[in-house]
Amino acid sequence: MSKRQDFTIDAECDYAVPVVITDNDDVTPLNLAGCTLDWSAAVALGHAAVITKSSTVPGEITVTAAADGEATIVVAADDTEGLGDRVYVHKLVVTDTTTLVARVIRGFLMIVKT
Repeated sequence: MSKRQDFTIDAECDYAVPVVITDNDDVTPLNLAGCTLDWSAAVALGHAAVITKSSTVPGEITVTAAADGEATIVVAADDTEGLGDRVYVHKLVVTDTTTLVARVIRGFLMIVKT
């Protein structure tokens, strides 16, 4: 089960997007110890991503409190260069230590030209 999280950012600005990932009961934090997190945004489902972030790349996604399911996705100003005034779909996928993959957050991302 994935949780919906919509947000809006200004194009060509830096953002740190906090997320809290819960288990299927939508209450219990999902322990992120040893997990890989991958986030992407695209113009529509099934289209190539225009922005991608991974916890395997330093500074892109940081697990801030593994036992509490807390992480931060960093969208840098240059990630949104040339984008804006459009709604994108985004998703966050978690892969655990047994290679179980789950889409845990999905929603709309509005990028506004400033």
